[in-house]
Amino acid sequence: MAWELAAVLKGQAGPALLDTCEQERRLVARLTLGQAMRQLDARLGGTADDLTAVDDLTMIFGYRYDSPAVRAETSAPDAPVEDPREPSGRPGLRAPHVRLERARTASSTHDLFTGAFTALIAPDMSAPRSG
Repeated sequence: MAWELAAVLKGQAGPALLDTCEQERRLVARLTLGQAMRQLDARLGGTADDLTAVDDLTMIFGYRYDSPAVRAETSAPDAPVEDPREPSGRPGLRAPHVRLERARTASSTHDLFTGAFTALIAPDMSAPRSG
């Protein structure tokens, strides 16, 4: 939400952008609450059979935010998470770490994110698509 608020305050986006926050976060919040309740139920000796288990690494690093503010080529799956050990790099997810090398200097894709909007383009794409 911080980037959305900053964009509105800087005049880079209209106030309607702030309305996307609830839609983006709702599925993630439901899943997070469900996992917390599952762990509580298991701790108290219940079965938690009615709740789907998601491993901790996925819960921490695998969220996918889906809203009109996040352009994606496909809609988000029912579960708003992806296994972070096999990242897809799709919009709405954390950018995956990929080792880069330029002029014999190693870096990471994460080094490309400097606070401005950043587009990552695969080698087989000539330019970002718009529309």
